[in-house]
Amino acid sequence: FIRAHNAMAGARECDHMHDGLGFLTLHTALTMQYEQVLQLIDPSVVMHYWDYTIDAERTYGAGGSMETFYNSELFFDDWFGGVSFGDNTVSKGRFDFLSVDPSYYNLDADVENAYGLLRSPWNSNPTPYLTRC
Repeated sequence: FIRAHNAMAGARECDHMHDGLGFLTLHTALTMQYEQVLQLIDPSVVMHYWDYTIDAERTYGAGGSMETFYNSELFFDDWFGGVSFGDNTVSKGRFDFLSVDPSYYNLDADVENAYGLLRSPWNSNPTPYLTRC
């Protein structure tokens, strides 16, 4: 799933995962496939669903303030965690300081950025950890 995401996000002709409508549809489809694979092992497993319209409405109601968006429950430590705003590294929660260096996972990556990290080729972020803008 990492390879699939990275290949679609790093396609030279288009970032299929993050440009336009691809963000919602392709992430939802990839998550559904991941859920179905997990259910082959344990049928009771279900993926969490993010109703992004709730956070969009809060953000819109606050005049478009991204601070309102990042104060969402989604970014609490027990979900996706908060960031350190110096370099936007996810520094709290279950994904804190998650490496995006393929060598950390002994992975031969098909798509890397100029720093050899699991990011699109045009992503010039040198931080070796998961980040969020």
